[in-house]
Amino acid sequence: MAYGSLMEVYCQLQLSADLGYISQEQLNALKHTSFNVSKLLSGLRKSFEQKLNNQ
Repeated sequence: MAYGSLMEVYCQLQLSADLGYISQEQLNALKHTSFNVSKLLSGLRKSFEQKLNNQ
């Protein structure tokens, strides 16, 4: 659910850039941040899966 929300926010950021509310540079910085959050969420999910499989 968190990953879906992250993607929704990123889509809204892209729309904001398209409409001129934020600059392309701001979008690129936020894209980098959202990519890092995505990696963290993926790691958290894998950790939970491993713990569930080991029970």
